[in-house]
Amino acid sequence: MTLFPLRRTPASLAVGGAIVTIAAASAVAVGTLDGHSAIRRAVIASLKTPASERTGNAAPAALPAQAGELTPAPAVAADVLTHLAILRRPPGPNDRLPSDAQRDVADAIVSLYGVNVALARQAFEQDGKAIYLVPGGENVCVMDQSGGGSCEDLTNVMLGRLFVEEIGPPDTAPGHFLLLGVAPNSVTSVEVTDATGTPHAAPVHSNAWLMDIASPPSSLVFRSDAHAASVHLGS
Repeated sequence: MTLFPLRRTPASLAVGGAIVTIAAASAVAVGTLDGHSAIRRAVIASLKTPASERTGNAAPAALPAQAGELTPAPAVAADVLTHLAILRRPPGPNDRLPSDAQRDVADAIVSLYGVNVALARQAFEQDGKAIYLVPGGENVCVMDQSGGGSCEDLTNVMLGRLFVEEIGPPDTAPGHFLLLGVAPNSVTSVEVTDATGTPHAAPVHSNAWLMDIASPPSSLVFRSDAHAASVHLGS
């Protein structure tokens, strides 16, 4: 499994579709999941290159300046705590990252995002896969127990951009796509439409969600109990 950052600029999103930002009163975010093939080919290089030096995969302006390697942040930013309630609860014995995941964080993530494994929380465990949120300052990573994951800042978490796509074995069946991601407090479920136009829904547990689908994902919708949205994507 590889660490998989799905990062798109607002400009590229405008070409592929539309985004509705989550606000306090409207827990809905919609966006196309474009450019996956090109991103897959650049996964390892992207993780090992500072955000300010990446090409064709620009980092959002909200990420910290990459003048040098970052160190683990001692605490989680207040606005991150406001929107991700799981990070406010006291740590427990299940929150400790397995050794493989800790090694991946130390090798490839801390220097780029400043996250701290001591601040990690396990969101839930399903079908033998444990899902963790690993924060630090304004940034958050979502990871599974073997170390596969992705990281974003809070702005992109609120836009629904923090998720990971794991393809085929050993994570799921051949030809399937296992998706795991993060959603803010007001979101109760996630709907992903695949490349065939079929919608798939998954509940949000402790700010995280997990889904297994048989076709590539093409769009993502955050839903709350009180709000739903139908947004036309594409031209």
